[in-house]
Amino acid sequence: MPGMDHGGMAMVWNWSYDTVVVFDFWRSDGPISILVSSAAVAVLACMFEAFRAFRTVQDRRLLALDNGDRDPGEEGEDDSDSLLAPGAGNSPERRRNRGTARRAGPRKSYQMYRAALHGVELFWGYFLMMAFMTLNGFLCLALVGGASVGFYMFHGRQPVAA
Repeated sequence: MPGMDHGGMAMVWNWSYDTVVVFDFWRSDGPISILVSSAAVAVLACMFEAFRAFRTVQDRRLLALDNGDRDPGEEGEDDSDSLLAPGAGNSPERRRNRGTARRAGPRKSYQMYRAALHGVELFWGYFLMMAFMTLNGFLCLALVGGASVGFYMFHGRQPVAA
């Protein structure tokens, strides 16, 4: 439309070397610069998948700690209690007692940490979406390729979160 400036971005699918990637200072103007920009986008997408895998592990660990369970990453737990004593071992009474002792302080800090991780993931994801929205074929393929490689490398046999 006349009078609408999109900051040098073509609003249609394109294979141009001349494009603005997210910020006005991040421009490509030739084959070498679009290759470098595509590599940077691929690395960011791959690292995004690594961060998502990290967040999934942290989420599980923090939820387990918040529920009063043992840290899944912890090797062993020093249970000096006798198994014959009331409330010893992994009985419902012991879980209930552990939960009340831990819920006062850690619950809020765990949730704040989880929220911060979520915020980082959200920002990073929208940043990558903005790179895709350039509709530059080189950048789009780099993003999808980097995310696919990252998923293959970092998610292993983890189920995909919905």
